[in-house]
Amino acid sequence: MADSPRPGQLRLWSWQAYAHGAQAIVYFRWRACLFGTEQYWYGILDHDGVPRRRYREIGQTAKELTRIDEMLAAGPVSEAALIKSYDNAFSHQIQPHNPKFDYNALLLSYYEGLMQNGVSCDVRSIDDDLSPYKLVILPAFQLVTPPMAKKLRDYVSRGGHVVLSFRSGAREWNNQMTERTLPGLFRDITGVTVSEFNSILYGDPIPVKGAFGKGEASIWCDLLEPDTANPYAVYGGDYCEGMPAVTVNAFGKGKAWYLGCDLDQDAMGVLLGDVLKGAGITPPVSDLPKEVEAVTWVCPDGQRVLFLLNHGKDPVSVPVSGFSEELLSGQPAAQTLTLEGYGVGVLA
Repeated sequence: MADSPRPGQLRLWSWQAYAHGAQAIVYFRWRACLFGTEQYWYGILDHDGVPRRRYREIGQTAKELTRIDEMLAAGPVSEAALIKSYDNAFSHQIQPHNPKFDYNALLLSYYEGLMQNGVSCDVRSIDDDLSPYKLVILPAFQLVTPPMAKKLRDYVSRGGHVVLSFRSGAREWNNQMTERTLPGLFRDITGVTVSEFNSILYGDPIPVKGAFGKGEASIWCDLLEPDTANPYAVYGGDYCEGMPAVTVNAFGKGKAWYLGCDLDQDAMGVLLGDVLKGAGITPPVSDLPKEVEAVTWVCPDGQRVLFLLNHGKDPVSVPVSGFSEELLSGQPAAQTLTLEGYGVGVLA
């Protein structure tokens, strides 16, 4: 059982869902039940049916959401996309190879790395149109077809930026291992050869060092031989000392990154900061406080809308610029926005 939401958290979580594109928000439950196994599960109303704090907070939130929704014609459109493939998820589930490897956890590490930089992303399918995005990330995309590979090749050649990770391009669509030199169908855009790999089952994590600083790999290491790619980071220990761990390759008008290893979360955030910079994606907030989540909408007319969500219990000040109004209060935007504990700000 979870703790009861603190004052302001129901509103905060509702705004978080809206900012990320929810088309409906459903609260469970309307009234605390008088019988059954969920008698102590709070509702919007208590057992006696009397409206109290939760009812008033949700009522306030509904009014705010309705007013803002009428003001904003566009829904969320991000500059970055994270590709999730259920076919790949099932393949990894059948044969994870390393008990520490988890496909969803790997995706989450990239998602959190983007959020550390204050950049939101859309979670999309490889079958979706990728042309609106400046950056597309496909972690451990091992099941791949020639048309999928061509789609990414065309995307990068036209100026897009792609991030691929270890265990990408390793299998045919029927789940058999490929006979192609790894990373298989992605070898041309990544400009790198995977000469061998090491699933880290025992021993200490392997240090990784490069332009982003220092990190460590604790699950997987691809040993990379650059063909046309440039090394970005190298391994700092074990028998792979000095060998490339991360590479970046210019292909057409775009670039393809290959991360041959997993990284601790701090290192992932710093590395993705460099990836974002190269892709021309500017974080909407500099020095974003750790407890604050930033979500950016890019409207069809080019206008940006910034949602700031304080997940901490204490007030925090966020440096902002380039916005004219704070929409919830209707006040002109200042250079700094102060959010109360579990507070929300919407800037346009």
